Amino acid sequence: MKKSAEEKLKSIQEMTVDEFATPCNVWAESNTGIAELNKLMIENGIRHLPIIQNERMLGIVSDRDIRNLEASMPLRASDIMSEAPFEVNSGALLSDVVLEMSARKLGSVLVFNPEDRTYSIFTSIDALNCLNEILRDMV
Repeated sequence: MKKSAEEKLKSIQEMTVDEFATPCNVWAESNTGIAELNKLMIENGIRHLPIIQNERMLGIVSDRDIRNLEASMPLRASDIMSEAPFEVNSGALLSDVVLEMSARKLGSVLVFNPEDRTYSIFTSIDALNCLNEILRDMV
């Protein structure tokens, strides 16, 4: 049975960021060099790499952060990462997260699940995939 327009709108308003976030299965230590950061991103097909130290999230490095750097430069993840990245808890409303990303001009958000102490990442590409799914459902 097809959903009414009102039911579709309600389900969109109730969407959480978790539905489109990707689990963080790859990360780097804060002392990781530029060449290794680049290699990790390329091998795993990712554009945002969480940076940890002593099992604590410190920041995030994007492909843009390293794009114009020489692999031989003596820089580490801690030198180029965005510190204290925007973070939300699992279950946050997608509409709130997207609004905040837009206001802050952010390309990604870390999603923390306090139950199992894991992270996921929600990127601008995930937001576009979500929009695509919503638009297809409306037709």
